[in-house]
Amino acid sequence: MKKVCRSVTFAGWILLAAALFIAGSLLGLFPKTLPATAVRNMIAAEKAKLSGDLPHDDKPSFSGKWRPPVSTRQCHE
Repeated sequence: MKKVCRSVTFAGWILLAAALFIAGSLLGLFPKTLPATAVRNMIAAEKAKLSGDLPHDDKPSFSGKWRPPVSTRQCHE
């Protein structure tokens, strides 16, 4: 009786893996950015390039905000 239960459980894992593989493959077909957004970003970058402005990045910048832990700082005597 235990062998049947184990084989059914093992088959369930195989079915779950197959379903996840198919779902992941289908989701991977979608583009990272939509075409209309990509065109709009390209136009904005070209306008910024022609006007001499730096392109505005909508992503938050964390540069300069990180400090190393106290244990790695050098002590000045």
